[in-house]
Amino acid sequence: MPVAQWIERTVAVREVEGSNPPRHTNLILDTVLLIFIMLNTYSKHILPNGLRLILVPDKHKEVVTTIIAFGVGSRYEDEKVAGISHVLEHMHFKGTKKRPTPLLISEFIEGVGGENNAFTGKEYTGYYAKVATKHLERSIDFVSDLLTSSLFDSEELEKEKEVILQELDMYEDQPMDVAASRFETALFGKNSLGRDGIGHK
Repeated sequence: MPVAQWIERTVAVREVEGSNPPRHTNLILDTVLLIFIMLNTYSKHILPNGLRLILVPDKHKEVVTTIIAFGVGSRYEDEKVAGISHVLEHMHFKGTKKRPTPLLISEFIEGVGGENNAFTGKEYTGYYAKVATKHLERSIDFVSDLLTSSLFDSEELEKEKEVILQELDMYEDQPMDVAASRFETALFGKNSLGRDGIGHK
């Protein structure tokens, strides 16, 4: 099967299973995208401030995805702050100086037919916006604003803790996720790699 078709099918699986697919689906998608990058032309640039910029062209679509990713994740957390990367991921969408409410944040990208989200892994955390190519500047503004001007309101934090607890309950209701989590715990023990990135109750 051609790589492009493989990617489309894998993305379709993620969309059918919802915004929080099982970990094995994420792993498949990450692997497919990595293969796609390796098989296609891409360029890497180092900006004066040391930021690495990777451009991956796709001439078949008039869509652009802006991702800002950090080489940090749950494996770098100690037991006292386990899950903090995931909490921060949520809080960035609760309000910024430019867009002080969650509604204004979501409308800024969704209002032009785009989508936005974030993800926290054991070794990386990323934030992205996907829009039509003509809205590239909007996507850059959106992601950079999230990461430089978040309000981190204490009342929103308390609300978001409840959301994360519900998310944790949801994962515990998915046998594939529970099995993967227990396998990692058995493999890595008390090491941070043996903990779920989402945190714990």
